[in-house]
Amino acid sequence: MAIHYLPATTVVLENLVSDEFKGLTSVVTITEINVRPYALGRYDLADQYASTLSRIPNLSLVNINVTIAHRAAEFRGRYNILTPDALQIAACLEEGATGFITNDRRLTRVRELDVLVLADTDDVQGRA
Repeated sequence: MAIHYLPATTVVLENLVSDEFKGLTSVVTITEINVRPYALGRYDLADQYASTLSRIPNLSLVNINVTIAHRAAEFRGRYNILTPDALQIAACLEEGATGFITNDRRLTRVRELDVLVLADTDDVQGRA
């Protein structure tokens, strides 16, 4: 995560901890956050990241199933987005999410939920 995202992510995490809202992410996040630790051979760090993720209050971790995979394929076809993004969005929608926080502006083309771009800290802070 780039350091300039820190204020916005802090707001999001504080609101999760304080029960202001509930969050969810899919197991794809484990893949995404552990690329660098595994590339460095830091399996201990990868374990620590996954453990920390699982302990964030009010954050649920969603497994990918066949229904989510089909829905992700639909989003890939409709919006021309990458597979990990499509899986994340499909998992969120399948679990009833109404918003999605990202640092990828291309995902704002997804219309099924409210996409908040992390770089637009006013968006995140104003809605948290």
